[in-house]
Amino acid sequence: MIQKIVPKLFVYSLLFLLLREWLLPVVALTNTGYVTYIVGFVGVALLLRLINAHWLITTVVQLSYIIIFIFYVYTDNMQLLSSDAWHFFLTEWRRNLQAIFALELGQVTDVFRSVLLFILIWMLVYLVHQWVTMGYNIFYFFAMTVFFIATLDTFTAYDGQRSIIIVMFTGFLLIGALFIKRLARQTQDHLSLWYRLRLYIPFAMLIIGVIGIGIFLPKSGPTWADPVAYITNGKVSDTTQRKVGYGDDDTRLGGSVADDDTLVFIAEAERSHYFRIETKDTYTSKGWVQQISEETLVPYQTGDTIDSSFIHGDEKEKVTIYNTEVAKKAGFIVQPYATVEVKSVKGALTFNQGTEKMTTDKSLATYESIYSPMHFMYEDIVQTDDIALEVLPAEFDRFLQLPALLPQRIVDLAQQVTEDKPYVLEKAQAIEDYFKHNQFVYDKQNIAMPEEDQDYVDQFLFETKRGYCDNFSTAMVVMLRSVGIPARWTKGFAPGTLNDEGRYAITNNEAHSWVEAYIPGIGWLPFEPTIGFEGIDTIDYTTEQQELEPTEPERETPEAQEEEQTVTEETASKPTLWSKINTWLQQNTWLYYVLLIVICLTVLAMVILRKQWLPGYYVRKFKNKARNRENFMTTYTLLVAQLERFGYARRTGETLKQYAKRIDEAYATTKMQELTEIYEQLVYSESGQSANYEQLHESWEYLINRTTG
Repeated sequence: MIQKIVPKLFVYSLLFLLLREWLLPVVALTNTGYVTYIVGFVGVALLLRLINAHWLITTVVQLSYIIIFIFYVYTDNMQLLSSDAWHFFLTEWRRNLQAIFALELGQVTDVFRSVLLFILIWMLVYLVHQWVTMGYNIFYFFAMTVFFIATLDTFTAYDGQRSIIIVMFTGFLLIGALFIKRLARQTQDHLSLWYRLRLYIPFAMLIIGVIGIGIFLPKSGPTWADPVAYITNGKVSDTTQRKVGYGDDDTRLGGSVADDDTLVFIAEAERSHYFRIETKDTYTSKGWVQQISEETLVPYQTGDTIDSSFIHGDEKEKVTIYNTEVAKKAGFIVQPYATVEVKSVKGALTFNQGTEKMTTDKSLATYESIYSPMHFMYEDIVQTDDIALEVLPAEFDRFLQLPALLPQRIVDLAQQVTEDKPYVLEKAQAIEDYFKHNQFVYDKQNIAMPEEDQDYVDQFLFETKRGYCDNFSTAMVVMLRSVGIPARWTKGFAPGTLNDEGRYAITNNEAHSWVEAYIPGIGWLPFEPTIGFEGIDTIDYTTEQQELEPTEPERETPEAQEEEQTVTEETASKPTLWSKINTWLQQNTWLYYVLLIVICLTVLAMVILRKQWLPGYYVRKFKNKARNRENFMTTYTLLVAQLERFGYARRTGETLKQYAKRIDEAYATTKMQELTEIYEQLVYSESGQSANYEQLHESWEYLINRTTG
C-alpha cells in the first residue's frame, strides 16, 4: 500500500505546486483577494483525484466548496440553507444571465466572476490530471507554465523571477517522477519504493545542483534586445516609468502605475493615521489645480497654533515623524487629522492657507505633530438638509466648482444615488458606498488615459469602472459637488504597516488621495471611497441612532489592498500602434468577458465530447512513431481506456481474453482478441518480440476509430 500511495502523493504534491504558480501571478495582477481559499480549492480537487473518489462525490465536494466560498465572501450573516440564501442565489443567477444575454458583460457581478474562476480551475485540474494518469507526461504543461510566467514577467509589472525558479525545479522533479511511473507501467513491474528512490535520488540531486549553480553563479547582462521595445516598433518610451508616490503635479490624472516600496517616513504613534499633506479645489476634467495666490502663504513658527479648517478640541495627542531622504528632499510636513501644532528643532516652516500644505526650507530628520483627535457621536451630528447648503457663505463656492462641459450623466447619477437621502451626511455616505457595490474594480496596471475630448470622471464612472485612489476620490468629489455638497480633493499617505519596533512604516505605495466634504453644523469630514481602504473613523456607530443609520459595512471582495498617488511625467504625446490597441482593449473590457466565456465553453465541450476527439488525437500521435514493443503496450492501454469511456468497461473478475471476446462480438471483428493475445505474451514472456507491430498498429487504429461512434 505504501509503495503505491507514496509515489502518487509525491506526484500530486508537485502538481499542486505547479498549479499554484499558475494562480499566483493571476491573483497578483488582478488584485484578487482570498488567495488561500482559491489555492485551497486546487488542493481539494487534487486530493479527491489522489484518492480516486467517485465522480459524483468529486462533483458534490467541489460544488459545495464553491458555494460555501461565495456565501462566506459575498453575504453577511446569512444562513447557508435559509430562504434568504436561496433568494440571493436566484437573484444573482437571474441578474447575470440577463447581463450576458443583453451583452452587457460589464454588469456581470463579482459573484459570477468568482464562480467562473473556480470552474476554470476545476477544468485545469481535470486536464492536468488526465495528462498525468493517461500519458504519464507533463512536459507540455510544464513548458506552457514556463512560457506563461516568462510572458507575464516581460510584459506586465509581475516579477516572475522566484516563480520561474520554483516552476523549473518542480517541473523537472515531476518529469523524473512520471518517467519512473511510465517505466513501471511499460515493464509491468511493481517497482519497490526503495528501488524507485535509488533511481530518483541521483536525478533529484542533479536538478538541485544545476538550478543552484544557475542561481548563485554571477551572471552577465541581457544579450537580446528588450522584446517589449521590439514589439512596439523598436522604440523604447522616452518617458520615465510612472510609479506610485506623492507628487505636486495633478493636472493630468490617469494611466497605469507601478508599485514602489521605497520608505518615505516612519511614524511613532499610538494608533494608525491618514497623513494629510494638501487639498486641491479646482477640477479641470483631466485633473486638479489650486486657486492659489501669494497672499495665502504665511510663515509658521514651531509651536504656533495652526490656522486650519478643522476645529481643535481640548484633548491632545502626539505623532513623531522620522523622515528618510525621500521625505527630506520633498520638504513637506505630514499632518494627522486636526493637527494643532508642529514642533521641530530647526527650519522655517510655511503654511499655505489655500491648500493647508505645510513645507520647510530645510531638511528635517524628525519632528512632532500635535493633534486633536476628531470623534463625533451620531447624536451630536446635526441632521441638516439641503436648505443648510443653500445659505453657506461665498468662501465655499470654490468647493462647488465644476467644469462648464461636465457630462450631464454624472450629475444625473449623483442625484439618483442620493435622491432618497434627506440629510447631507446621508447623501455623502451614499456616494461613498456607491463604488463598493456597483462592480468597480481596484487596479493599477490596466488604467486607460482619457482622450482629449473625454472627462476623467465620466470615463471612470461609465466606461472603465477600473482605477485606483485618484479615480475613486476625484469621482466622489465631483458627484458631491453635483448635488450641492462642498467637497475638496485631499492628498497624503495612508496609514502604512506596523513594523517590529511598534512604529508605522510608510512607503511610496501608501501615497493616497481621498475626499473631504463639508457637513453644515459639523465642518469638514473625511470620506474614503476607494475599494479596500477603511478610511478615518470619525463617527461612533455604537450609540443608538434615531433617524440616521450607518452605511452598510463594505463586503470584502477579491480586490486590491494597496493604493498610491502618481508622480512622474505623462506618456509620450504620440502613442504607438501597440498603445492604441491596448487603450482600445482597455476601453472595451467586454471583449475579455466574451473571450473568457468562449474559452470556458470550448474547454467544457472538449471535456464532454472527449470520447469523440480523443481517438483521432491518439491516431495522429502514434502515426509516425516506431512500431515496437513499448509503443504497442502504450497504445493497447489507451485503447482499453477509450473503450471504457465508450461504455465497454472491463467487468469485475473478467479476464483480458473474455473482455477481448466481448469487444469483438460488439464490433463484429476479431482484432481485439489478436491484440490481447500479443499483449499478454509481451507481459508474461518474451515470445512477442517477433510480432508484426505494423499489422498490430493497423488493427489498433481500426478499433480505436470505431469508438468515435
